Amino acid sequence: MRAAPPVSYPMGPCFFQQALYAAITVLAIAVWCAWCWSQAAPWAQGAVAVLLGAWVVWAQRDTRVLPAWLVWDGAAWRWETLQGQVCEGRLAVQWDWQQVLLLRFDPPSAQSLAEWSAPRWIWLARGPDAELWEDLRRAVHGPQTKLENSGEMP
Repeated sequence: MRAAPPVSYPMGPCFFQQALYAAITVLAIAVWCAWCWSQAAPWAQGAVAVLLGAWVVWAQRDTRVLPAWLVWDGAAWRWETLQGQVCEGRLAVQWDWQQVLLLRFDPPSAQSLAEWSAPRWIWLARGPDAELWEDLRRAVHGPQTKLENSGEMP
């Protein structure tokens, strides 16, 4: 089977992700308000308010994406930032809705610097360049080579 052609796709804020988080937040607040009006337990209302506040903080943090590039060179995936940081890893499609992708980027443990040790979740939406989007979709669904973990101790 042939590998997909090389492609570089810009990563940035994804409108779909932001809209999804906003919809979940509005729904959660509406349910919380309805529940509060039916309860007489102020401690429970406060606990749920704290959980909603934590959700809003996490969602805001998660939707902030520093501009970077997702690069497929025909052999491996790389995450390249504008500051020159590069991390090679494996990419897995978690959700594909033709116009929106949710991907999981897993760096190998050999490169597990503090900022790259955990998997990264990437939301991508189709941009104005349809050919680039289709190349990206072919690449994420194509076969990947296994990354060697050269930093392991024997």
